[in-house]
Amino acid sequence: MADGTKIVLHGEGDQEPGIPPGDVVFVLETKRHESFERSGADLLAHVSITLSEALLGFSRVILTHLDGRGINFSSPKGKVYKTGDTIVLRGEGMPIHKKMEKGDLYLLFEVEMPTGEWLQTVDVRALRGLLPPGKPDLRPEVVDEAQYEMADIHDV
Repeated sequence: MADGTKIVLHGEGDQEPGIPPGDVVFVLETKRHESFERSGADLLAHVSITLSEALLGFSRVILTHLDGRGINFSSPKGKVYKTGDTIVLRGEGMPIHKKMEKGDLYLLFEVEMPTGEWLQTVDVRALRGLLPPGKPDLRPEVVDEAQYEMADIHDV
């Protein structure tokens, strides 16, 4: 049921002799969940995959649903995923009140990039030979060397 839905139990309130009983009214309040976001009957979950899974594919249980079931996903052969790619699992969302239907579950992929420590453990020259080439250098007439510092856009 949606946030703010009222459930009324008519005649179930205080029951004193000679006084008609009142109603009991429950007002539902949606609680935030650590793994799922809700929009009506639809759900959204973030799924983290490794860089190798994003490039080479994978087949594994990618999340535990609200009812405790594991959801297995097998990526299509040759599909490369990037952060922000989304898939939808039809009918895996929340039940729709008074209907025999469910909303949909949207899975938003986030690709985990390897750490600097990992990079120190591999043959960088061989890795560079396997990965797509970098972008070509731009050729403007004037070039300045940029001074920079690391930043987190979420802290701005």
